[in-house]
Amino acid sequence: MQLPDFIVANIEPIQAEWVASARTGRPPERDTNTLELEDEAAQILAEIVEDMRRPQDGARRFARSQGRAMRCARRGSEMDPIVSEYRALRAVVMRLWSASPRDVHTHDLEDVMRFNEAVDKAIAVSLAVFAADADRARNLYLRVLGHDLREALETIVNCAQHELRIRPESARQTALTLNSAMKMKALVGDLLEATLHRPDAGISIEPSTVHLERFARDTLDELNALNPGRIVELDVKGNLQGTWDAHRLHQVLSNVVFNALKYGAPATPVRVTLDGTDADEVVLAVHNFGNAIPSEALQKIFDPFVRGRAQDLASHPSGANIALGLYVARAILTAHSGTISATSSAEDGTRFEIRLPRHSAAVV
Repeated sequence: MQLPDFIVANIEPIQAEWVASARTGRPPERDTNTLELEDEAAQILAEIVEDMRRPQDGARRFARSQGRAMRCARRGSEMDPIVSEYRALRAVVMRLWSASPRDVHTHDLEDVMRFNEAVDKAIAVSLAVFAADADRARNLYLRVLGHDLREALETIVNCAQHELRIRPESARQTALTLNSAMKMKALVGDLLEATLHRPDAGISIEPSTVHLERFARDTLDELNALNPGRIVELDVKGNLQGTWDAHRLHQVLSNVVFNALKYGAPATPVRVTLDGTDADEVVLAVHNFGNAIPSEALQKIFDPFVRGRAQDLASHPSGANIALGLYVARAILTAHSGTISATSSAEDGTRFEIRLPRHSAAVV
């Protein structure tokens, strides 16, 4: 009897042994009754049998190698039990089939190979579903957390602004509170943007006519107010008018300049340059001196939720703290068909360069 026929003929003993094994290693939150477990086993085995009985041509083998051939998927809150249960199912089937009275044929090896391939692909599909579920749960948690934090920070900001108006004698302490709250609001905004952004969908923009010099001066005035004692220089040349989403560009410029102020040498100014001499694009650059960003961290600086190695963080803390904001900045610039790049060295300082096509189409 070939293996697919054996599985169909012995579905009940296979189910019984697998259910006993699955219940042993299953965490309490995933424990279900025997009938539900038997139903799971029956569905998985039915698809495995169906897969083994299909003609095996080249396209089919390629699909299986890419993990697209199996539809069944096990769900759970932990990865290890899912893999263990599939392994247990494989072991039960192999043990019962080997112990059954039958003649050995040359096609038995092919049956075993196809059975193992089917189980392996089912594991791959289940792990992909597990990863997707985990991503959704993480993003939902971060969105809820970010929403609640933003509301709390809004209250702190409003109270600090009110305190500045009615108690000017305590302006220094209140300004420190306001400064910290505004920084936290920006970080929470980056967090929410990153969790809502899907790389395949992109960030939506609503372009309108913007004069980049006036826009940049307004943005830098805000940052200067939050960073007293620091100097931000602005150099402009050429035509700086174009079609962009001003709100989104405010996020980009604020993030990059804020990082330059935070991680640049306090005694040196941060220099922002706007170059509109090209007819088709505008170049915006932010330059500061200070500890150089290590090359390993620089290669990943626009990736989300990336932390550098301990020795990298010691020389430049931005490896741990600015990746999320820069990830959002890159997504915004991609929506404008623009780019952002970074260079850093002890001799020349750190420079972020943004290239913006002069006219950006709306993305929804």
